[in-house]
Amino acid sequence: MNWIIFAIFIVLIFVFLRFKHLKHKIIAIFLIISVFFVYTTASSLFQGEDIDWKSFAGVEKATKIYFSWLGNALGNLKTLSGNAIKMNWDTNETVVK
Repeated sequence: MNWIIFAIFIVLIFVFLRFKHLKHKIIAIFLIISVFFVYTTASSLFQGEDIDWKSFAGVEKATKIYFSWLGNALGNLKTLSGNAIKMNWDTNETVVK
């Protein structure tokens, strides 16, 4: 059922931006990728959680879990990028005679 909703959302974006310029198509592709990213990460994050989507407290809990995960992921990406920049990327060629 979730994939049907996701597919309908993608189709609606393309129908809405069908006759627009290239700029709008790039925005549509960005939106589709963003929605797909949020959907896949959220579905895997909330798989083991008991979240009541019908109450404000449940939606608040889900929002806190998602943005906490996203903040940690971006922090890890920052650390990984920083460590990659600090590495010695010079070639260590040794001449064998």
